[in-house]
Amino acid sequence: MAFDARKVIKGMLQKWGHDIFLLRRLPNSEEFETVYERHTVRHMYPGSRIAEIDQEQIEGITHEADMIYYFQWDVNPREGDMIYEPDPRYEDYPLKGATAWVISYTVPMRGAGGRVEYWMVGADREEPQ
Repeated sequence: MAFDARKVIKGMLQKWGHDIFLLRRLPNSEEFETVYERHTVRHMYPGSRIAEIDQEQIEGITHEADMIYYFQWDVNPREGDMIYEPDPRYEDYPLKGATAWVISYTVPMRGAGGRVEYWMVGADREEPQ
């Protein structure tokens, strides 16, 4: 029996994940789609650091994301898409009080044969205007 990373990730997200809303940016545009997609994800803070600090590395200046998200293989998130974290105080109105995040990078995490097993996404907090 072969190891199926997609199945493991799906089970992990079902057991320990939470729902977010994804708003996709239209290709080659500053506009967004009008439909919010609900996805179950897992997220983490990338470690202790001061927000908005760039770090000098061997490969040059890098920018760490404010939050790291893990999505199932079939979501295919893109840079510029928006993630909305619902405020649990407003269960009946999931976007009320939601925290907004802008996806700054996406990384397809690949397994054997190059198959995408899940997505790792870096996102920065969108400040209210």
